[in-house]
Amino acid sequence: MQISNQIDNLINNLRNLKLELSNDKEANVEKFNNTLSNALDGPTYSDINASGSTQLASIEKFSDVPSWVNQEYGYDPKNPRKPNLRELMEVLSGRTVEDLYADPKSEWQNISSKASTILHGVIGSNTDTRDWSSIMKSDDIVSAANAETGKMYEPIIDIETSNKNTSVTQQFAILKDKNDNILSTVPSDPAKAEETLRSFGATYASVPANLESKVIPGKFNEPMLNFLKNFDKKPYETDKIILQATADALSQRLSEEIPLEEFNKL
Repeated sequence: MQISNQIDNLINNLRNLKLELSNDKEANVEKFNNTLSNALDGPTYSDINASGSTQLASIEKFSDVPSWVNQEYGYDPKNPRKPNLRELMEVLSGRTVEDLYADPKSEWQNISSKASTILHGVIGSNTDTRDWSSIMKSDDIVSAANAETGKMYEPIIDIETSNKNTSVTQQFAILKDKNDNILSTVPSDPAKAEETLRSFGATYASVPANLESKVIPGKFNEPMLNFLKNFDKKPYETDKIILQATADALSQRLSEEIPLEEFNKL
């Protein structure tokens, strides 16, 4: 019976693993090995629920299992793991994945994308050293995960320059970790930039005092520079800053596409 349940458990885990696969072959191999190890590591929840002869020691193995753990997956309280994509989606939404998929208004794609970003998007090939026990106990999991990601990377915003034939063509913002490794390019749209910076745990401390001095006039988006300089200074000002930066960006775009004499007539 135990072997049969372990096989069923492995099949279910492999099905859900498909949701988490990426283009990173090494990460995919690691996920597969973890899935295989979890499925074969001792009795499953199904064994405990289905068999009255399971030893007390085996039951005690799962006595401290967090409520977010899906019973189809293995979990060892002595060696805690982070949630998988299904588990995190269900915690974020408060609904089962099956319910989300069945409801055309659930926007499950957005929930899946957010969960995937938290679990893997901000980690890539790096080792995840975040305190997942603390994250999953939080009333605001997204903010807690962002904060833990910030502790892990200590991110810093920097300016990158593109050159062609020794001439500067443009500049754009990037996010680096404490070891000067590039984590991500910062989108030029203020709203998307806000989302990217938050997901990596960036704060006002991530904006260096000399950021503006690295900008070459005319080569970097001015609304974005204003947004970055004011990033995370005061929570209640964030929306205002984003709105102003977006308005400035649209105004700049319009002025570039409409002849000056026509723009003045507006």
